[in-house]
Amino acid sequence: MSQLETIDGGSGAGSIDVTFTAYGSSYALATIDSLVGAIQTELTGGQNTEPVSPTGGARLFRGSRLPDATPIYQLIPGSVQGGSPTYDITSAGYVIDTIAGAAVINGDSAGGDSILVVGSDPATTINSFGNGNLIVFINGDNLYDGGASSGDTVIGGTGNDTITTGTGLTLVRPGTGSAVVTLNDTGPGAYNDTVYIDTGRNLVVANGHGDYVVATTEGQTISGGADETSASNLTVVLLPDSDGTANGDNLVTGGAGYLTVGDEGSGDTIKGGSGGLTFIAAPGITATIDLGSGAAVLFGSPGDYLALGAQTNIGAAATFDAGTGNETLNGAGATSDLVLFGASQADTGSVADVLAGGSGNDTLIAGAGQETLTGGAGTNIFLVDAIGAANGTITISDLHGADSVAFSNYSQAEVAGAVSSGYDDDGNFVVRFGESNTSITFDGITDANQLIGHVVVF
Repeated sequence: MSQLETIDGGSGAGSIDVTFTAYGSSYALATIDSLVGAIQTELTGGQNTEPVSPTGGARLFRGSRLPDATPIYQLIPGSVQGGSPTYDITSAGYVIDTIAGAAVINGDSAGGDSILVVGSDPATTINSFGNGNLIVFINGDNLYDGGASSGDTVIGGTGNDTITTGTGLTLVRPGTGSAVVTLNDTGPGAYNDTVYIDTGRNLVVANGHGDYVVATTEGQTISGGADETSASNLTVVLLPDSDGTANGDNLVTGGAGYLTVGDEGSGDTIKGGSGGLTFIAAPGITATIDLGSGAAVLFGSPGDYLALGAQTNIGAAATFDAGTGNETLNGAGATSDLVLFGASQADTGSVADVLAGGSGNDTLIAGAGQETLTGGAGTNIFLVDAIGAANGTITISDLHGADSVAFSNYSQAEVAGAVSSGYDDDGNFVVRFGESNTSITFDGITDANQLIGHVVVF
């Protein structure tokens, strides 16, 4: 949240210091030469105060100068018949807007303006025509339009601001309200526009070439916009609060570009678009992931429960990769072809993974932990590798139809011997490989004959 830190000086002629604090950083804006109480009046008589040509009937005055001779502009209430007053900044400087009413501020084409909006409803509209401006909204439902500018910093306030970035390298920090932020960067490379969210409930629409959004509070909606292209990249990082509270209830939706999501919260919903998805989960989270129509890769961590939501018309396969812990990768709602990986050999011990396929033709690759593999509908492949599944205790819960169990890095003789030596354990068939210390339990199968036609060795 941004706030006015000091604005004092009392009545009569004199000066006031204006600073503001935003997200832990303090900015000294300026010294204004004259205020009378809480009522803004024309700046008269003070040193370095001179009127600037009014526009549209409004009056704009120049205040005192900083050591670098940067002018300071105090907006004075003005009236315009049939519309809001408009203020044109004709050279780079600081602007303090304390007008309790609608106003339009047009930035200087040279850039470098710093505009602090302290007004209240109705909104102030800021049009940025240059580069490298600092815009701070204190309250009111304000509007910022970056136009063709780049390198601006926009900090929201307590109102419901509408923020539209320019051509790139814009930093946006929404305030405590419900802001709508539209990113329109056009430059090449990632992270052209950056949004940091730690308060409020906001909507961020990414239309740019490469955008980066970080949220540390729940209830955010972040999506690839209608103007995204296949060359666009949107990176979203969902973090807990500073006290470690795992937030959630965020909705992230991809568009035509590639979406990368790093999730350290919980209870989030991720929807891939047509451009592809990479989802990286931190330990101990739950998330629902809809793949979209592009390729998708999902990485789990210890204690995760990652579920694919119901989908149709999936155009590319997805890969689930369990990490170093007890995880559930649940693809039961998917209609695409999935590839699910269990824990690696380095993750042996108490690791317990649950891999569940959907209605597509899935491939489930057993790891080295306590693995439970469920293929679901479709024609599925359960892959057991002598190296990757060494020391694994594997349960295949639903071998049926045209499903197959593929053994790699085993010889034909090893597989044949293990199957023929298998035994029934309370209605389930158990196969053991002594050299790799791997056991496989087939639920609902009672003897080796029921594996005929399902076993492949390569």
